[in-house]
Amino acid sequence: MRTDSAFTIVELLVVVTIIVVLLALLVPSLQEAIYQAELTVCGAGRQKVVASGVTGYAFDNKRHYPHREIIDRGYTPVEIQRDVDDRPRMMRAFPLNALNCPLTPGAIDMSPEANLSDTWILSPYVLWFDILYGQGSNFNRGGVYSSINPPVRPGEKRMSRLGSRFSWADVEYEWIIGDYDWVVPAGNYTMGTHPDREGQMIPRVWQNHLDPVWAGIGAAFGFSTITLSRWELEENTTWRRNLLDLNFASADGAVIRFNRVKPMGDERMNGVPAIASAEWVVDGHSRINIPKP
Repeated sequence: MRTDSAFTIVELLVVVTIIVVLLALLVPSLQEAIYQAELTVCGAGRQKVVASGVTGYAFDNKRHYPHREIIDRGYTPVEIQRDVDDRPRMMRAFPLNALNCPLTPGAIDMSPEANLSDTWILSPYVLWFDILYGQGSNFNRGGVYSSINPPVRPGEKRMSRLGSRFSWADVEYEWIIGDYDWVVPAGNYTMGTHPDREGQMIPRVWQNHLDPVWAGIGAAFGFSTITLSRWELEENTTWRRNLLDLNFASADGAVIRFNRVKPMGDERMNGVPAIASAEWVVDGHSRINIPKP
């Protein structure tokens, strides 16, 4: 007697169901494993490359870190080009593509060849080497530089060389680079290098992009197009993003991770101004989260 060994429809459905259930159980674990691997590349890979490069540059330049005209203007510590260009000195210290975090929504090309001479270029990471807070601003308005605000805290320290630290509100720090975590406590906006754990933040990737909303601002402040990659919560939502995992690298090359950081009220974090001129009050308007010493 011949026996038919083919699967029945019911048996096939059972097998398919088992496979689907197993995939449903495995996919979150796989996604978390990939996320943790990218976190490691972010800290021990990209940020360490930048921190080590900046330190090596200082050894070759009388202990001085790469000077940043962006900071002299009172701009934000994530900018590397606006109406002044800090990239030539940075490229002597580290490759610009090291500023592309694997957790940003997409890699951008920050090189001179890929951008206009007046493109506003923002690093996905916040860069603190050669930072000085609270000295007022010197904005480019239609090609004319003017000091539009006086120093806010004239006694703050600049981290301009090996062994120095920068300060804000009588607290000193020695971080060279870190994940960007910018929040507006009094408003409804946040942005940063990493997505939050609940997926509330949306991706923003612009490469040499001309945005109509920014056109008027660009004309006033000396840039035409924008290059950036970051995660944001738009202004019609709440600024209260969910928890973030953040990396920071110090001058000695150590990289420290802080898991599940709250936007406000995290006991491991202080706040520093979002722009070097410190015109935006830290707790009243906006802040960048930074680990306590």
